[in-house]
Amino acid sequence: MLALCLACPAARGQTLISDVGTGTPDDTVYGIYGLVFYSTIDITVRSVGFYDLGGDGLVDAHRVGFGSGSGGDIWPFAEATIPDGTTAALVDGFRWINLSTPIELVANTYYTVAGEMLFGSDPMLTNNSSDYTLADYVGVSAGRYNYGITWTDGSPSTNNPSTQTLTGIFVAVNFSTESLGSNTVPEPSTYAAFAGVAALLFCGWRRRRIR
Repeated sequence: MLALCLACPAARGQTLISDVGTGTPDDTVYGIYGLVFYSTIDITVRSVGFYDLGGDGLVDAHRVGFGSGSGGDIWPFAEATIPDGTTAALVDGFRWINLSTPIELVANTYYTVAGEMLFGSDPMLTNNSSDYTLADYVGVSAGRYNYGITWTDGSPSTNNPSTQTLTGIFVAVNFSTESLGSNTVPEPSTYAAFAGVAALLFCGWRRRRIR
């Protein structure tokens, strides 16, 4: 007998920042803030998140971008916008959206992931205590920022916040190898499962009607 489990959870992926630890909230900055990292394996980024202190919704929409770890490329080579309010899914302190096109990151290559910070808006956490937890596949990470610059100003080396360092990390943006957002379109296999259940229910209803 074939058993259908429509509510069974999918295998859990890994988020870059799995535990934010303790940190100091800061909403007095303006610029691009994030971190430089490399992965020990090839990974596929399927969703991105922005930190929502208190979980009560974002005051503003924030862009999240990916660039090289050296700052020598166009910033960013991929980006997405986390909407304001509570529309985006709240998971582990971050507001998440799924990417329409997943991002492929190559093993042992340095990348920057950073977000747009707006003065007096949604605070990030500055964590210098190293009590945060990163994904198993992350080899090295360090906070990076570019204070006082807008998302599109300057040359590529000016845009990419990979050169100004922090001892700890900035808890502002996050990404996951799992689709954590609430904007997921069901896969064709999911549609097929629902269709099969609907057909069984319809057949049962027909039998009862005939009797």
